[in-house]
Amino acid sequence: DLERSARHIGKGLSRIYQQHFLRSLVRKARAKLERFPETGLLTRVEAARSLVEFDEAFTAPIHGFRSAREYYARSSSLSFLGRIRVPTLLLSACDDPFHPRELLDEVRQVAARNPVLRVEFHRRGGHAGFVGGRWPWRATYYLDRRIIEFVTEQVRSRVVSREGVSADASIRA
Repeated sequence: DLERSARHIGKGLSRIYQQHFLRSLVRKARAKLERFPETGLLTRVEAARSLVEFDEAFTAPIHGFRSAREYYARSSSLSFLGRIRVPTLLLSACDDPFHPRELLDEVRQVAARNPVLRVEFHRRGGHAGFVGGRWPWRATYYLDRRIIEFVTEQVRSRVVSREGVSADASIRA
C-alpha cells in the first residue's frame, strides 16, 4: 500500500530516513528535469518536504498519473498479491521504516489464501537491508543469499514434479 507507506515514513523516527531518501530523489529528479525544463516541475520538486509531496510533484505527473493518490492506488502491489500464480518470496522486515507494521499483517492474510506466496518477515532488517557480518569490510547480504536459495528450491521442486527425477541427481548432472 504505497499511500500508507508514503505517509508512514513521514512519522516518528522514520522521518530521518524520509529526509535522506527525499534528498536523493530530489537530486535525481533535478538532474532529469534540467534536461527537460519545459515540464515546469522543477520548482515543485525542490519545494517537496515529504515523500507524498515529491510523488505529487514528480512521480505522478512524470508517469502519467493525475495525482499521487492515483499513482498509489494503481501501483500498490497489495491489490495484486492474491492473483500471483508464480512462486514468489515476500521478504521484508518488521522494522522497515517505509511501512507500518500492520501492513505486513494484511500481506500475511492475503498470502495465507495464495499457496504460491511464501512470506518471510523478519523482526529486524530495515528497508531492503539485511546486511550482516562481523566486519563492515566483509559484509554478508542475507537478501542475495535468500534469493538464490529460493530460486534453487523452485528449480529443484519443478525438476522433481515434472520429471519424477531426484532433484539432486538432475542438478549434479
